[in-house]
Amino acid sequence: MKLRRRIQAIVLSLAVVAAILSLDAWRVGVASPVREFDASELQRQVSPCIPGSPFQIENVDLAGYAEFGDRDYYYLYAYQGEIPENPEAGGTNFEGYPSNLVISVASSRCRIDHFNPMNDPIPLAQTLPQKAARELTLDRYQRVIAQIGRDGLQDRIDSWDTNAGGLWDEEEWALEQLGMDIPAGLL
Repeated sequence: MKLRRRIQAIVLSLAVVAAILSLDAWRVGVASPVREFDASELQRQVSPCIPGSPFQIENVDLAGYAEFGDRDYYYLYAYQGEIPENPEAGGTNFEGYPSNLVISVASSRCRIDHFNPMNDPIPLAQTLPQKAARELTLDRYQRVIAQIGRDGLQDRIDSWDTNAGGLWDEEEWALEQLGMDIPAGLL
């Protein structure tokens, strides 16, 4: 009888630990699903709003997605040429460096909410509702983790220049949601 109670206590303890670990994994974004899009669906949704001349955007790559209010927001990397094989691999080669483009869609109508062809330091929250900017940035970092792993993202964060100023609100919020370590100089 005592053995049975011990086994039940151990099983119950393991179940509690498993529940806590899965909750913690969800909290830090490990278990957060990244919504995948069929290329034709994405094309249909956003192509009417992709800037043409004089920017000559030839390709876009989905960097993040969020739903806010009645709108679907697509955070895109816009390229004037081919999309690199692994755009999140990092490095200092800015050839083919993308422009940030956010297109939102509501009732099958799209609009450009953020377009930064010169890659000036402009936070998404300057042109989007803060909640949408935060959710887009969170999804972007989740996609980065899916490509290069948590350690890869942490290495990238650790390499950011702390003398260049702090993170934008949406970046700090998203990284905190993911449980990433943020250097004090970026806060």
